[in-house]
Amino acid sequence: SGENKSKTFCEMKIFVIRHGETDMNKARRIQGQTEDTELNATGLAQAQASIAVLPAGLTLCISSPLKRARQTAEIIAKHFNVPIVFRDELKEKHYGSLSGKTREEIMKITEHANDLNLAVDLVEYGGESVQDVKDRLLRFFEEIKHTYPQEVPLIVTHTGIIRFIHLMLKGHEIAEIANASVHEFEI
Repeated sequence: SGENKSKTFCEMKIFVIRHGETDMNKARRIQGQTEDTELNATGLAQAQASIAVLPAGLTLCISSPLKRARQTAEIIAKHFNVPIVFRDELKEKHYGSLSGKTREEIMKITEHANDLNLAVDLVEYGGESVQDVKDRLLRFFEEIKHTYPQEVPLIVTHTGIIRFIHLMLKGHEIAEIANASVHEFEI
């Protein structure tokens, strides 16, 4: 017959939010995984304000375990009365010895014109390779599609990870990602 066959794969909508502001964000210092800082007063207010722009049907919160993301997740999950699952795959890219430095300091140390370029491996600085970040995110997406197929999850994570998600799922890089900004994707 001429009828279309149904799709053999299932798309899942996810909402992704960057954590609220920290003092290191304000000072424009790269936090990575080793600088595990808490939200400042502005960051706490941003996390609370983000509730107004999130969809009402959220059923689950999946968060990086780093303090800044954890605090953001706790504020939002409490409002929506949803459980939080903490996942290491959502931690910020590991910047190694570049953590805690400003972009200007990083540009003096490295040969790279832009420390945020997604093609830059940080292994020589004790950090993480681009492929390692992509691999952990691909594993994470596959697992949540199979483990939580009926859920509408909110992912709480970091700038570098959101940049990778944009590149992997939408095919383009995004330059600026504001604290507590919300991004929608299909996986």
